[in-house]
Amino acid sequence: MNAPEQLTSTALPEYADLLRHNAKASPYLQPAYLNTVAPGWTLLQSGKYWFPLVSRHLMWLRLSEQPLLTQHFVLVGARPPEKADYNRLLSQLGEQFSHIDLCLDTQEISLPPGWKSQERITYRLNLPENPELLRAGYSQHLRRLLKKPTALIIRKDVPIAEFMPFLKENLADKTTLPASFYTKAAALLQHAALDWQICGAYAGDKLVAACAILSQGGQRYYQLAANAPEGKNENAMHHVLDRLLVDWCGQPILFDFEGSMIAGLQRFYGGFGAKPYIYTRVSYSRLPWPLSLWKHGIRSE
Repeated sequence: MNAPEQLTSTALPEYADLLRHNAKASPYLQPAYLNTVAPGWTLLQSGKYWFPLVSRHLMWLRLSEQPLLTQHFVLVGARPPEKADYNRLLSQLGEQFSHIDLCLDTQEISLPPGWKSQERITYRLNLPENPELLRAGYSQHLRRLLKKPTALIIRKDVPIAEFMPFLKENLADKTTLPASFYTKAAALLQHAALDWQICGAYAGDKLVAACAILSQGGQRYYQLAANAPEGKNENAMHHVLDRLLVDWCGQPILFDFEGSMIAGLQRFYGGFGAKPYIYTRVSYSRLPWPLSLWKHGIRSE
């Protein structure tokens, strides 16, 4: 079989056409999104399916990793993939790479020898017909918070120029992210082919909580969220999301909270009535010593 790099130019029209005919295809599979977060990505042909491939080199070793700002990938074809299709994919990847760390949108995986897997959780909510049904699904804790008086002002048009400095300031102390994370996030938000809405809560003129929502067909993705200390004290993000979800009621929208393995965030998402959705992280390594001692995936910038 030809190397993946030789397939992309001829396969891209077919791949893009398959995505256009799949109403549930995630934005992370779209060429416009991938070109921004993973320049140089390619397509791997696996049986009757295509798979977006992101790779890099570490000295003479070839690595394939889940890029920043993508939740998971999936095999793209005319029919939904089955367990055997993913088994074929993993076998191919294991032959080509010394280290692999990917998230796949499936639970149906039969691992080849030497592979490891871990369940990952996101939370998803199908928007009901009206706000009454929506809020009936909220937890008692969330309903109590929303009943408290607040002077917060909710806006659904926060400028990128205001949002990005706020994001950097309020994520920097909580997570270890490379500088490229913010560069790519800004590029995504400004990409003409991607549909974003930046929403936030203000205490007076001060932004205290904000998030970016990515729309793809009937799906919405909760991304790039941050709270200032004042926002946490005022439960500002609860009010932002409640306003958005109420406004979207009656539309055929699936809202993806983008998940987390952190218990506190899981309670936050579940408080809105969102249900767990399981996907799978897979990893494989035949790195030489001492690189083989690394316990976690090598994340590319």
